Amino acid sequence: GAVVALVIGFTLLPIWPNIAKQVLWYCSVTFLLFTLSFCLIRFLTFLLLWLFGYEFWIFPRLFDESLSFQDSFKPVYSLDPGAPGQGY
Repeated sequence: GAVVALVIGFTLLPIWPNIAKQVLWYCSVTFLLFTLSFCLIRFLTFLLLWLFGYEFWIFPRLFDESLSFQDSFKPVYSLDPGAPGQGY
């Protein structure tokens, strides 16, 4: 029932009031900016520590599609020494 209501609600987006469209737009842009910023910070911390010979990931299993939503956030971080000859 809820999925059908959501599909019908988004199908009728052109007749939504302008304030509802703006709220949806602000929420979407906020989520997109947060996601991109988090991925950039995650990559930059990995790159910085990789240069010193360590592999550090924040939420290392975040993009693993075989896990459930809750398992994607476990563990919070991983810190491993890099392989010999890796880094500078």
